[in-house]
Amino acid sequence: MRLLAEGLGSTRGGRTLFQGLSFAFEDVQDPDLQGLDDGRLGDYTRRSTFKTVVGDVVFGGHGEWAFSRVLQVQFQNVKGHGVDQFKDPRTQVVVAPSDWASGDLIYPYANAR
Repeated sequence: MRLLAEGLGSTRGGRTLFQGLSFAFEDVQDPDLQGLDDGRLGDYTRRSTFKTVVGDVVFGGHGEWAFSRVLQVQFQNVKGHGVDQFKDPRTQVVVAPSDWASGDLIYPYANAR
């Protein structure tokens, strides 16, 4: 609750942070953990799936994300130098990973204009 009191829950990023900490707090209350022992927390984190506002998060054996969330994007259908065209999400196309893709990569890039 301190996060909300300090205003961290009032911004877009803050809400995400707060919601993430909320699910973590709920999981810490899990009887399997029996406290805040680092070893138990690590084991619990490696074997659990966390339901978050950005989707399910699963961690690998070394603490890394089991599935990458790095997006590769390409600007497509850019005409001229006007900045307003970038307000249209169709100019920024997610091309990888395939589960998140909103379009296909245009190669060579000169053809994407």
